[in-house]
Amino acid sequence: MDTQLGSWVPHLRPLPCAHDASGETCASTFFRRTLSCQNLPVQLIVDGQVQGDALIAEDGADLLILIGDLKPFGAQPLCPDGAWQPVPYPARLDRSTLQVTLTLPTPPVPPRAARAAQPTAGAVLRGDVQLDSDQGAAARAQLSWQVNPAVQLQGEVSAGKVTSLNLRAQYGQVQPSGARLSASVEYCSLSAEPWQVRLTRTAPRAQPAPLILNAEQPGTVEVHLGPALLYSGRYAAGRTTIDTASWPPVSGRVTVTMRERTGTRTLSLPVDLRRTRPAPHDVDAALTVQFGADSWQASGTVTASPSPGMTVTLSGAVGRDPGAAVSATWLAADGSQWSAQASLDPQQAQFALARQADTTLKTSVQVTGGQVQRVAVGASGTLSGQVTGQLDLEVERGKPALRGSVQVQDWPAPQTVTTASVAVQEGRVTAGVRLVWTPSPDVRVTAQSGAPHLSASVTGRAENWTVTATAATDRTPLEVRARGPADVTLQVGTRTRVAVSSGVTLDGHLVPSGGPAVLMVHLGVPDLPVTLGDLTLPTGADGRVAFSVVPEQAVTLTVNPDHLPLGWTVRQSQWTVQLGPEDLQTADLTADLGREPLRRLPVPPGTAVQWQGQPLTLMGDGYVLAPDARDGDVLDATVPGGQQLRCTWSSQEELTCAP
Repeated sequence: MDTQLGSWVPHLRPLPCAHDASGETCASTFFRRTLSCQNLPVQLIVDGQVQGDALIAEDGADLLILIGDLKPFGAQPLCPDGAWQPVPYPARLDRSTLQVTLTLPTPPVPPRAARAAQPTAGAVLRGDVQLDSDQGAAARAQLSWQVNPAVQLQGEVSAGKVTSLNLRAQYGQVQPSGARLSASVEYCSLSAEPWQVRLTRTAPRAQPAPLILNAEQPGTVEVHLGPALLYSGRYAAGRTTIDTASWPPVSGRVTVTMRERTGTRTLSLPVDLRRTRPAPHDVDAALTVQFGADSWQASGTVTASPSPGMTVTLSGAVGRDPGAAVSATWLAADGSQWSAQASLDPQQAQFALARQADTTLKTSVQVTGGQVQRVAVGASGTLSGQVTGQLDLEVERGKPALRGSVQVQDWPAPQTVTTASVAVQEGRVTAGVRLVWTPSPDVRVTAQSGAPHLSASVTGRAENWTVTATAATDRTPLEVRARGPADVTLQVGTRTRVAVSSGVTLDGHLVPSGGPAVLMVHLGVPDLPVTLGDLTLPTGADGRVAFSVVPEQAVTLTVNPDHLPLGWTVRQSQWTVQLGPEDLQTADLTADLGREPLRRLPVPPGTAVQWQGQPLTLMGDGYVLAPDARDGDVLDATVPGGQQLRCTWSSQEELTCAP
């Protein structure tokens, strides 16, 4: 016989329990009822597997359980350990086997794995015009042509007080080993060494190390980077390996929260999931040669990963500015991140060492002419809660200087962030306050003061534009910037400046200003707003939209499902896209969007509609449902009065009909 979970009311057995603000026990009202409860030792079953033993009690229709037995499943306790509380999940007791089957809620879904953007053949024309009361007029035009995934060509010409010409040709190919080999030739008319030849080898990227949990009991785990959830799930007793390859490409310190029957453990670990290091026992290499009529320079860099978590870079140069440098980063056994760097040139030598854990410690030494010229020691980290501090001691040419600062962040309201800072440098004390107020998702107000300057700005979004107006007590007291399909800036002060920049692909998509590469996002839905960073742009009639991006970085794209046209659905509303080195790339996300076979016909009520001889029901507002129709199919419509119309099925919400 099974017992279904009844009402969720807190109960206690006769043991001490925490007191609430009123001084009463958290379930003292039901104290007497618990005295007569019968305790049963049972096994807890989750997803068909035995997850451990527990002690339960029945009180009428209620199932009670010791709070400590529910901790592995992430339940929030109503009282401290040793007390009873109702099972907070749907539960079923089988008396014949002394087993309780729990139906746990679905854990929160972390972000999906990053998708790789694909190189695309095409061209982008960019341009900008600037009018400056001091510098006069200036203009720039740039053409980037992705001939194919391997060949890229680029030309740029600037005119104004100074005229320049820049040209670049690059060839790159991925080898069967996964390494990418590339060669480029560049010309810059303003450089003393206008010609540059560069050869590079980029090894396959190192995959992030897995997260390994060692536990004596089963439990649940959540991994957060700040407020962002990276992973959530359950683990069994013993050693559990969690693959991090599908996690977003981020870096920093993550918080690992493990909930078990005996309590909760919280760990803080450094991670680097950006895949910027070469794979273990492989190398990145680059050789660059610059030359002109009177000088030349050759430099080389080799980066290797001798072991997981360690990177070593060697670089050197000969010619105009000779020198050498070595740097290394590695992960220590205690989880801290270390880095060291040393450089040498004919004038001076420098050395720097840093350790980053909960507190970052940095040390640097500069030697010139065989004598120590400068020694600097610094530390920064979180002091308590939202309080961070930094302290730097520097001795240069025998003169000490001490600099320190304390920064406090506070959230006085859900839409407000206040940051206060105090800094001491060489006996001078400076203070500053920064306030950010976000009354709505589309409006942000920022005000900050730091002697001797004050500034305030308002940022708002309207349609396809993000507009920021800034007023300050400096050389540029007023600036208005509008970002959208174009970037327009107006500055008014001791100098007046107007600048406009934009770009366009050869197939007619506007490209906003930003990074040197272009990402074409394909969603297949026309007029759908897409957000990348702080910029939101709509897709065109072909369901595509272009953004300027920085190559070989990860970007996040977001759409609002509420803005989808009628009949469209989306499996996820946010994507992480990993960019490659190419100038023009495409992220095809159409597989995550679908459309119900619902279309609207511009016909009056009472119209008879057929598709391939099958009658279709004309619903309100002229909509019809044709599950098997394909683009180009014809729907025959007979309007009241006998007129015949032919309506062509397409991806548009409203079909085109003609006699």
